[in-house]
Amino acid sequence: MAEALLRDRGYDIADRWAASALRWRARVLGPEQAERDFVRGVEGGWAARYRDEDGRLWPAVSPNSPSGRMQEQHLRLCKGRRQHGMDWEEEV
Repeated sequence: MAEALLRDRGYDIADRWAASALRWRARVLGPEQAERDFVRGVEGGWAARYRDEDGRLWPAVSPNSPSGRMQEQHLRLCKGRRQHGMDWEEEV
């Protein structure tokens, strides 16, 4: 993944790692690379998924809280570990 992020063309980055990778590339590799990524997005038909019409990346969306099912699975796993003598220090 790191090698792909650093390549000029990004190794089909929009289909694999999406907006977070494009933001990283813009921040680390600079505005020239961000512009090239935007041009590739326009040519590939996926630019509008991540950028506005001026080429600016959409703002990052905060992750949602874990679903109730994920929380139940986590707590069930913690209980199972305790029953088998493997205690985790904290449960989230």
